[in-house]
Amino acid sequence: METSAAALGPPNGVAGWAELSRVVCAALIGAGAACTMGCTVGQGLFAVSSASAIELRQRVETSRQRSTEELARTNEDNAQLRRSVLDLSNEIEQLHDELATLRGQNETLTHDIETMRMSEPAKVAVDGPEFVAEAAETQAFDAALAAFHKGNFAKAQVAFASFVRRYPQSGYKASALLWLGNCQLELMDVKSARRTFEDLVKAYPQSEAAGVAKERLARLRQRSPL
Repeated sequence: METSAAALGPPNGVAGWAELSRVVCAALIGAGAACTMGCTVGQGLFAVSSASAIELRQRVETSRQRSTEELARTNEDNAQLRRSVLDLSNEIEQLHDELATLRGQNETLTHDIETMRMSEPAKVAVDGPEFVAEAAETQAFDAALAAFHKGNFAKAQVAFASFVRRYPQSGYKASALLWLGNCQLELMDVKSARRTFEDLVKAYPQSEAAGVAKERLARLRQRSPL
């Protein structure tokens, strides 16, 4: 341990002053060393603190950049998902339109097939024997008969008379003449009914309609003999 200058007392001659100088120099050197050490430690602590702050900022920046990138990817994924949903919705709408078109085509095809089937000649049987009749022919006869059954005898008379003129060779003709005579009877046109029944018996004597017409004629003769 160095002795302080105060403890040495007043210098005694040249040797005393030399010793005092040595002690002072030693004290100054020690103080300088201590100061240097303190500065070095302070600088070291500052350097450590600065390095930690830089590292922390780098970590924060890295984390922020990573978050930004993840957010961008999430936004892109969401946008892609929205586009996919929109595309799917458009495809569904297109399928609905195509289905509606196909349904319409199917209905049209079904109608065309039914029309073709109804327009084709078909075998029918009226009053016994079978014969081939056109679709329009059958429809005309059925319409006239329906009018009679509804009690619209005037309309039925016109329809049956028109049928006989339009289809003179029809297999329905014998039956049409019978129903025409029935219409005339319902309308109290006995003279026309008698003539119609007579034409039927003459043209189709072996038909079932002719047998019924003969019965009608017999009753008419009983009511008003010629």
